[in-house]
Amino acid sequence: MGFRQANLSGEHLTLRLAPACDRGCSLQLRLDKPDGRVVAVIPLKGTGGWQERSVALRHTVTGSHDLYVVAAGTGPVAQLDWLTIRP
Repeated sequence: MGFRQANLSGEHLTLRLAPACDRGCSLQLRLDKPDGRVVAVIPLKGTGGWQERSVALRHTVTGSHDLYVVAAGTGPVAQLDWLTIRP
């Protein structure tokens, strides 16, 4: 999933998701292209209802970037409701 020219400023990612993977899956937040720099990884385990997860970004992000959420794993990984990047 991608967002074109998102105006970003922050160090923390929070998202609301419903995981759909028993093991070895994650969501990766990448900048500028689907195989671009990884700024966050959200490990996923289990299936079930909606939950909020927060992680610190590996690098502070500022300015406008294309932002990509990339699913890693086999089969369904997760449903994503929303995400925010904040200071």
